[in-house]
Amino acid sequence: MEIPRSLLDGMGRAETLRASGDHAGALAVYQALWDDAIAANDMFQACIIAHFAAHAQPTPGDQRDWRLRALHAAEEAAATGDERVSTFFPSLYGNLADVSLRLGDRAMARDYLDRATQSLDVLADNDYWREVMAGLVARLTEALDGSN
Repeated sequence: MEIPRSLLDGMGRAETLRASGDHAGALAVYQALWDDAIAANDMFQACIIAHFAAHAQPTPGDQRDWRLRALHAAEEAAATGDERVSTFFPSLYGNLADVSLRLGDRAMARDYLDRATQSLDVLADNDYWREVMAGLVARLTEALDGSN
């Protein structure tokens, strides 16, 4: 999957700002990248941007909102036949399960965890991501099943 150099450069700028403590600057870069992707109707890029922008958000509620943007962009891309997003769904659902749990919405966390688990088969040829997702699923399952 090829990601345009301009997007990689923009996300690199945002991450550099975030790492240096300039969260407002990072968020502004992510917002501009998002706006450009939406204006170009490029849901593949929008999904990637929203996924990374979620990491830079200051609150779990903001993180959830950006994770939902990423999911909706991936769904739109998939609906148009863009297969590049097919392997994104386990991570998108897993991250939504995680943030839902942190927000105290156990039912939503369980729903997203179930979706993540059901979508793992798309990672069949990628042992690294299967292992990463298996760890996330195990951690979330323990959190949901280990406490009531």
